[in-house]
Amino acid sequence: MGRRYTYPFIFSPLKFRNRKDCNSFPSNLTENATLLGIVDVPSRHGNEICFYASLLIKKLNEAQSRKAELVKLIVDEDGIITKDKNNVVKFKFIKIF
Repeated sequence: MGRRYTYPFIFSPLKFRNRKDCNSFPSNLTENATLLGIVDVPSRHGNEICFYASLLIKKLNEAQSRKAELVKLIVDEDGIITKDKNNVVKFKFIKIF
């Protein structure tokens, strides 16, 4: 396997927005994306990073988390989401105080 890059997302589940245009966000490995609470999950086709980010936001909202979270999705050099041997997507969670 090649080198790994991380794509950081900063989540703030305090504000809900219906972002249907989420699939149009570029999957640029060098950019940070700030997403404020997504209600509906975007299509997985076209932008896997945004799809998994929206699932994380929903989980944070379900857990009633009131603190911002820094979540890093681990992707390979082609921007493909990295999964472990059990086909589980790899994430890194960091609390921001």
